[in-house]
Amino acid sequence: MLRSIRRYSTKSPFAKGGSKTQSYDYLRALRITPAETFTNVPLAQELDQELSAKFQEFQAALKAGEELERAKEVARQSDSKKNASVAENKADLSSLMGRIDSKNIRVGNDQSKIAAIYPLLQRTARDEEYTKQELFLRRQHRHDMLSKLGAEVKGVYDPLHIIKHPKSSIEATVTSLLATGAHLGHAVELGHVNNQPFIYGVRDGVAIIDLEQTITQLRRAARITEAVAKQNGLILFVGTRDGQKLALEAMSRRCGASYVHSKWIPGAITNFANIASNWTRYEVEDGESGTGFDDINQPTGKTFDSEVPGPNMRPDLVVILNPAENPALIRECVRACIPTVGVADTNFDPSKLSYPIAANDDSIRTTDLITGVLARAAEKGHKLRRFEQQQRHSAELVQMKQNLVEEAVDESVNEDPFSSREVKE
Repeated sequence: MLRSIRRYSTKSPFAKGGSKTQSYDYLRALRITPAETFTNVPLAQELDQELSAKFQEFQAALKAGEELERAKEVARQSDSKKNASVAENKADLSSLMGRIDSKNIRVGNDQSKIAAIYPLLQRTARDEEYTKQELFLRRQHRHDMLSKLGAEVKGVYDPLHIIKHPKSSIEATVTSLLATGAHLGHAVELGHVNNQPFIYGVRDGVAIIDLEQTITQLRRAARITEAVAKQNGLILFVGTRDGQKLALEAMSRRCGASYVHSKWIPGAITNFANIASNWTRYEVEDGESGTGFDDINQPTGKTFDSEVPGPNMRPDLVVILNPAENPALIRECVRACIPTVGVADTNFDPSKLSYPIAANDDSIRTTDLITGVLARAAEKGHKLRRFEQQQRHSAELVQMKQNLVEEAVDESVNEDPFSSREVKE
């Protein structure tokens, strides 16, 4: 805008002779003066030079185009006269494509430069179809022009990332818990008195959970889960809230555990014989038959006969994601002396659980994170058990070999060296 004002002020018909008009007067004149007034205003010197340079470039390009058309006509005449000889000396398409440099195709409008770069290029008229060479050049030119356009989206939030890539007990930190909203509790009026040691403070009437204690409790629960899985114990995950089924299914496949995602049936542990009398019971892998831990608790396809009682297996550890909504399950675990791991919110009594984890149980992301950490711990326990079994098996083989060698040595030493001589005599 200032450059336009300067150009206008050099030859302004409104400027008084010998007086210095302010820029405000020029702007005011531009606003109130009709457009027809500026038709006879001469251009500034720099603008005139710029337009003359553009005109010279246009003339040069036009001249180059005419020369190209003449060269094209000469080439066509020579092709018609020496068709046979040109066909023998013409390079094939593959050799031409090997000489193509995609960086030089950016001068698509300069026909003379293209002809200089590709002298064997067969050009066609406007009303004719493109040859394979021309199509290849157009494709390369389009690729060079459009390949750098667009953007690559990175760092997008994936709601299933915690389920697909669960964290271990070491990778889980206070920052990851804070990102999932694990620090948000209930209103202070709804808080339980036994949760006071786990509360960091109060903000806007909402209790804030101390995540330093949460991460300690989570790692303790992970060690317990790893120890149970290492002893080939049965782990049961229970989450009856909407949105927890996907994480339970994924983590049960990962660590070979059982899970309940619907309503818990009261008496399923303490009164299992009467409740499950009409159920169809399926045989599953127990993890001792040499299969991988991915196959643990997977059905084998066989069913138990209703007349023959099958094994009544109780879980060795129960992980409850929403204990406030499953009081019957907690009572049954206490009666059956089964340890429990649960997410204890500020409105729940943590003394009812064996290993409470103070966190927000209303957040699905928080429960997914905790479930993933415990599943990774159970997976590690199964791997350690398999590794120890292999070590014991290899040690037994080595011991058997040593025993065989010692027995062979003892037999050779105890053999009488004069027995063969006496037989000969």
